[in-house]
Amino acid sequence: MREYIRAEWYLYRRSSTRIVIGMIFCVLYFLAQILCGIMPPGYCVFVVFLGIIAFCLLFYPLYSNSVRISAKGKANISSKKQMLCLGETKRVFLQIRFATFLAILLFLIAGGGLFQSIFFVLQNEMFRGENCLYVVFLLSSAALLVAITMIMLPLNFGAGFVGGAIGYVFGKSVGESMEFSSESKFAKGVVADAGYMTLILFLIYLVVFLTNYYLAFRSEKIRAK
Repeated sequence: MREYIRAEWYLYRRSSTRIVIGMIFCVLYFLAQILCGIMPPGYCVFVVFLGIIAFCLLFYPLYSNSVRISAKGKANISSKKQMLCLGETKRVFLQIRFATFLAILLFLIAGGGLFQSIFFVLQNEMFRGENCLYVVFLLSSAALLVAITMIMLPLNFGAGFVGGAIGYVFGKSVGESMEFSSESKFAKGVVADAGYMTLILFLIYLVVFLTNYYLAFRSEKIRAK
């Protein structure tokens, strides 16, 4: 497993520019979280927008890295094919990406919570926890949409679906948040809706992942025979 992780890390580092930009957006996302607990609900959507850009830039290279063979007929070898050629099984491929997805998402959520707590410590009377929960739910929903698409669809066909799905999530969220932009608190129903959406997408993600994992396990078992 260590050899596979090292090979994955070497391949991942090939997207150094994308990773650096992703880390810059991480910093912006964390800094924006400081005021999340006191700003209007519309501000929360802006914070999530920074977070999802950071997530995509850090997560996308796991699937997008490829090696181009320059010959009469140009061909791209995807990251999945490269790792399978090195002896990595489909199950290990899925395991590494599942672990990486959780690590990046938890890093963004935990880091955001840390920076949110700065203002909570300084002035907890003005702090609104509904805003912070809303950011966590929206960021998780968008990240789950990206992860589901990367598992289900080939990369060449997945970008449009991801863009449309995230656009829908943000369009719905912006519309809801603007309705309460002048209020001192979010309506509980809006935050609850975001939470339900996250839960539903998480269940879909588990079903998709476990289905793909079972199919990978079954195909390897058949080959072994």
